[in-house]
Amino acid sequence: MTFGKHIRLWREERRVGLRQFAKTIGVSPTFISKMEHGIGPLPGEATIRKIAVYFDKNPDELLALADKVAADVLAIIIKEPAYARFLRAHAHLTKDEWETLVKSPWLLLDSRVVYVPRSSNLIVVTLSSWNPLFFNAFIKALSFSGDAGAEDPGIQ
Repeated sequence: MTFGKHIRLWREERRVGLRQFAKTIGVSPTFISKMEHGIGPLPGEATIRKIAVYFDKNPDELLALADKVAADVLAIIIKEPAYARFLRAHAHLTKDEWETLVKSPWLLLDSRVVYVPRSSNLIVVTLSSWNPLFFNAFIKALSFSGDAGAEDPGIQ
């Protein structure tokens, strides 16, 4: 289903007229009509955010439905291209796996890298031989304190 068809469906479910909806969002009824029928341009980010608020939807999901990315997300990727590599490397993850990743206090990226989403830190554990017991203790400490213990020579 297209972006416009979703908008029309949600608008009709709420029994909101095209003119009333357009006025509330701050665009012309013609713009809404063309968008809903897939013959006009899609709205910009600011208008999509207003639509998301109006329908109580996640703005990022609505932007994605319109094949757009939020300006703040784009700025983050431009500032740090490593995030783009991270996204490409994990593009195979399902929506549920991404949700788990976002809610997780940590993520083992490979046998020596831990990503901590809440603190935006990338912690590299360098050991001469991988020790699962140390790793489990490390993760417990990380989960409880939020601090990886940078004093430990095994952690950089």
